[in-house]
Amino acid sequence: MPTIAHIEGFTTGASLRTQQAIYMTIVFLLPLLATAPQVRPSLASHPRRWVVLLLLLDFVYMLWLTIPFVPLGVDESFYAINAHVYGGNRDLWHCWSRPPLASLGALLCPWHPPLLGLLLRSLTAWFAWRLAELAVSAPWALAVPLLVLVGSQLSLFSAALMSEPYGAACFTVFALVTARGIGGGLAPGLLAGLAFLSRWPLGWLLPVAMFVGYRRQRLRGLAVALAAFALPVAAVIAATETKPWLMVADRGEWKKPVLTTLLYFLRPDVAFGVGWSHLLLMLVGAFPAREAAIRWSVFMFVACAAALTAMGEATMRLMTPAAPVAAVVAARGMQRLAEWSQRRRALPALVGGLLVGLVAVSVVFPVRPLRNHMIARESAQNLVREHREELLRQLGTDPLYTDFNFIAITAVLNHRCIAVTATQDGEAVQDGRSGHPGGVGLDLDGHSPPCSRDQLPRGAFHLTGDPAGHTILWQAPGVFLVRR
Repeated sequence: MPTIAHIEGFTTGASLRTQQAIYMTIVFLLPLLATAPQVRPSLASHPRRWVVLLLLLDFVYMLWLTIPFVPLGVDESFYAINAHVYGGNRDLWHCWSRPPLASLGALLCPWHPPLLGLLLRSLTAWFAWRLAELAVSAPWALAVPLLVLVGSQLSLFSAALMSEPYGAACFTVFALVTARGIGGGLAPGLLAGLAFLSRWPLGWLLPVAMFVGYRRQRLRGLAVALAAFALPVAAVIAATETKPWLMVADRGEWKKPVLTTLLYFLRPDVAFGVGWSHLLLMLVGAFPAREAAIRWSVFMFVACAAALTAMGEATMRLMTPAAPVAAVVAARGMQRLAEWSQRRRALPALVGGLLVGLVAVSVVFPVRPLRNHMIARESAQNLVREHREELLRQLGTDPLYTDFNFIAITAVLNHRCIAVTATQDGEAVQDGRSGHPGGVGLDLDGHSPPCSRDQLPRGAFHLTGDPAGHTILWQAPGVFLVRR
């Protein structure tokens, strides 16, 4: 018999596929309609209204989709735990390696931690459209917010508590401000600082901000850009006790050689985080690039790819902040293809629009669905979230020992949790029954060392799937709180 979680998962999956179909249909029809002389004026008359309507409807839908917030992955759990630490719970382990901006955003919205990220996703699409207005005519510029919302990993990470929407928003506004020549060195330096606090690898924006400041105000602009970056960054790092300078050593095992990283980004399933169809459309839009905004967007995207390659960061999602500027160049490529077919009269307008529409759909297909949220609804931490107050009353100030994903349950309960493991050769190890995430040190740097099942202290609270004759204090389908 299907459970409520299964029904909710099916409903969510169906709505996601419907949303993707609608977006791809619009992306397909936009070139088709824009090449028709009778329709083009109406699309160009009030583009801002259509963009605002699209972003509003999309934001409401994504808000509905992500409620309730249930952490699933390691990163979003650590961001949620850091938010609890910043809120005053010093009993929890602080993950100093995570940039603080996403956790501070979660702290501002405790009732729904991803809310600010969802809002920033919408604002990223808006600012990308404003950047496109500098170089792409109105009907074609409407493709930009669609590509941002559906053609990148931004939606995937905005639906969780992740730092990608924060980095994408800062990156896109940085590109817009520098392309328009706003703020001398102050605005670029400040935005580079915010981008760094959202994603450490975006620190490469600082020399770009300093160069922009120097171009506009010489040494004064360079100094202002440096100060606008350094002062807020120093203040936030001191307040949150994060340690970005130790990330170089901490990332040693993850760092790859430059050539290996480049080959990773060139893989067909990676293609610098946007896909090869998108890259080819960008080539059409970028060469020759007569518009300054297009040249600057190309520079920003290439610089981001080059910086990550030089750092050895072979991770596709790190390119997410650059996806909006890539959408701007891709929209210019769509416009150029349509103009070429009309100017050469090689194809009728209808056929030309049809072909460009097919190219546009290839850019956003296949869209990666937001499956993690559906999986999270069926997890143990979702059951814990639903009965959070009752569990906290049972626990008091005692720690919770758990067989399940101890990091996610810590994030949900805002309470200290300890991983319960099996024992092998006298050491705690994970086994097939463990729900703890792989690849994570279960000792959390010694703050909460794991405990094997045969060494659980007497009287400990144990969240498990097998009560094994112990006193059951609380239970839900497949989850039991027992007292050892």
